[in-house]
Amino acid sequence: MMGLNRGNSWSIHFDGEEGNKIAVYLDTPVPIPQPYDEALNLDQSDVELLAETKCLSLHEQGTWQMLPSWFR
Repeated sequence: MMGLNRGNSWSIHFDGEEGNKIAVYLDTPVPIPQPYDEALNLDQSDVELLAETKCLSLHEQGTWQMLPSWFR
């Protein structure tokens, strides 16, 4: 199992019972230009994970703003 923080989404990748690759994604309100991958720390709380993702966006773009509500 591998977790990825892509900024605009969090994903978990694993092998299914028949050997197929399976990925489960959750969109975030944080825009980061793609491609972008960081390890997803599943030991963090939701609040900590979102704060870390916002910091990644700030580091990558020099700014941070949430996506508009109509986009989510």
